[in-house]
Amino acid sequence: MGIIDKLFGKPLSSSPATPAVATPVADGLPPIISVNGLKEVASVQFGDDDIDLPVHLWGHFDKALCHPWLNEVILTSSRTAPPSLSQIRALFDELHACFGTDGHGDGPFDRKDLSQWEQFREVNRLYYFYGDNFTGVRYQKDHDFEPDDILNKPSISVTIKRDVSDPEMDCEVNLKYWDKIKERYLS
Repeated sequence: MGIIDKLFGKPLSSSPATPAVATPVADGLPPIISVNGLKEVASVQFGDDDIDLPVHLWGHFDKALCHPWLNEVILTSSRTAPPSLSQIRALFDELHACFGTDGHGDGPFDRKDLSQWEQFREVNRLYYFYGDNFTGVRYQKDHDFEPDDILNKPSISVTIKRDVSDPEMDCEVNLKYWDKIKERYLS
């Protein structure tokens, strides 16, 4: 070792240092991504006609089918491929963060969704809002919903199929009474 090395404290070993921080262990779920979501949906002014959306919501949905006579908006895509699992995870995680457990007791994206994607080739989320100012999401594990809960109450339903032949049917986010949901939760 030379005099310069001794003065400036160079290490005795020339082997590379091992990192102090361990790399996180993967949980087997798709990576978390950041995408446009509910905030951007809330800023869109839906009218009487179908529209192309100014952004891809959750990285995938780029069209809105507007049905004012039913008081609903259906977000869908012009692509015949399904969203990636990371995009689906971003959607499900955001819905859970805003609204909690859905009408079937499902929370954020998890291994159950991966299993359904593989086995049944689709994933879903269903939220039915009720109560004063729509403060609750109806969840009754062992009881059926009343027809009024499904037909005449604000709701968000998501259906994403792995095999997309018609994006408007196989890959959609259906927002019933969106104006009321937006007013209550996203204003």
